[in-house]
Parts: sequence; C-alpha cells; structure tokens
Amino acid sequence: MGERRNIAEIKVKDFGMEKRFRLKDYNRSTLAGYTVTITIWHLVDDVITKIVDNVACTSATYVGTDTFVIYKPLDATVFTAFGDYDAEIRFVKLVDDYDEDCKTFAWRVIPSSKD
Repeated sequence: MGERRNIAEIKVKDFGMEKRFRLKDYNRSTLAGYTVTITIWHLVDDVITKIVDNVACTSATYVGTDTFVIYKPLDATVFTAFGDYDAEIRFVKLVDDYDEDCKTFAWRVIPSSKD
C-alpha cells in the first residue's frame, strides 16, 4: 500500500485569513533563516496552470518532526473552482540565497457552504 499523501484544504473564494498546514517529517523554519514561498497549480491535458505562483508565506515553524506553514491568500479570485491541485513549498536560505529541497503536497479547494 502506498504512503498516504497529506492534503491541505481551503474553501472556494477563501481569502484574508491565515491558512495553517503541516508538512510531515520536514525540518525547516523561517526562524532558522529561511524564506518560504508557495506555488499551487493543476495539470490539464499536459498544460500546467499556476493559480498561485511563488507567493511568500507568513511563516514556517519546526515543531517536533514536522514543519507548520502559514499562508494567507489575499485575493478572492485565486480559489474560484473546487478540485484537487498540486502545491510546492520552497525554502531559500537567506544568508547565501541557497535553495533547499522543495516539498510537494496535495492542495484541495472545497465548496463553501454558500456554493
């Protein structure tokens, strides 16, 4: 049996509030001198469409064996269609502008109670 993939969820047209999610068994933190960005996309007929492209996250904190990331969508037009997407978190070391490995995970946009 394959490994269960972590999925972060957000409601359609959700914006203005912080979205906190966990990257399991991942050791990175903005407190350790990293900046963190998120990219979210979907693939249809071999065409990648980015709905969030390398946007800064508020913070990332390492707790136990996991990293908790906070991302705050600022625009209601970003998550307009519910469905499953791919997402990537990118950490860059501030001191020498060094890219760490990226962490990919599933991102799900779910219908709101108004839809």
